[in-house]
Amino acid sequence: MMKRFFSLFLTAVMVFALAGCRTAGDTLIIYTWEDYVPQAVIDDFERDTGIRVVYASFSSNEEMFNSFVQKVNQYDLILCSDYMIERMIGMGGLLQQIDSSRIENFGNISPLFQNQYFDPDNKYAIPYSTGSPIIVYDSARVPVPITRIRDLWDPSLRESVVLLDDVRDIMGMTLLMLGESVNETDPEILDRVRQELIALKPNVIAFNADYPHRSIINGDASVGYMYGSQATAAWEAVPTVKFVFPEEGVSTFIDGFVLSAEAPNTDNAYIFLNYILDGEVSAKMSGIINYGNCNTAAKEFLPESFRNNLSVNIPDEVQATAQLFKPIGEAEILYDIIWTEFKAAN
Repeated sequence: MMKRFFSLFLTAVMVFALAGCRTAGDTLIIYTWEDYVPQAVIDDFERDTGIRVVYASFSSNEEMFNSFVQKVNQYDLILCSDYMIERMIGMGGLLQQIDSSRIENFGNISPLFQNQYFDPDNKYAIPYSTGSPIIVYDSARVPVPITRIRDLWDPSLRESVVLLDDVRDIMGMTLLMLGESVNETDPEILDRVRQELIALKPNVIAFNADYPHRSIINGDASVGYMYGSQATAAWEAVPTVKFVFPEEGVSTFIDGFVLSAEAPNTDNAYIFLNYILDGEVSAKMSGIINYGNCNTAAKEFLPESFRNNLSVNIPDEVQATAQLFKPIGEAEILYDIIWTEFKAAN
């Protein structure tokens, strides 16, 4: 979730430098979104195990993939999304199967997040979190009622909408609005998405994958499309902020850890995976990142404020029709073309 080329350059320098300075026995290299694994938990892990964590970040699943395929031996654990996990498994040679017998707490993974389409035999992924992007708005500043995705196109919202900087989330949002699958590949339907996004652009004031809620908090935007954790940060900071599950439906995700086929610190990766699957540790992580928890053993440790937060714990009736992203094959090229045109439009 962050700046593109420059952050990738710094990440590469950091990984090579730190990996070169330490022995394989005391290092673990994690590759994921910024702040997605809480620093407090990393600090605890380092203190308890003596293993130093090198944390490298990316801005999107696509950015991660383009980097990872070129340096499979530079990372141990990658934390990314369901559809990208399936893509990497399908390519072969990128990931190694996980030996669950080496993870004492493996049984803590909720059955709801096992045997999913992207890892049907639970061989490659350790589910970490789940959630959905939703609409967030400041009720004191929005001149129109917000109940639908279509409302983001209202002319009264000119230069006041902040969006996730993520091609699949925003293309998916628009496809949901049109009553289509978030995994649509038909060029004619995708051209309708392109037209809709170009029409939306005058309302967009910012794209931000990591901190879209800050645009709501500082008053730059009055409406946003963001994840539940970010929605939580917004309404905790601004009393008039509300969130809504749009009438057209939501997309959803399951993010998980996968193990690089050429991980330089495989033993340490197993130690870390077992560590975070401990119920109390898992609950601590969820309480910090504010995404849905995938660990049955964490329930007794999750605070009531977390359990009652509907932006994180999506109601069953909403979840029942939520759509998971899946790989879109060659249509990814067309998605990228549409995304680039949308972001460049005036």
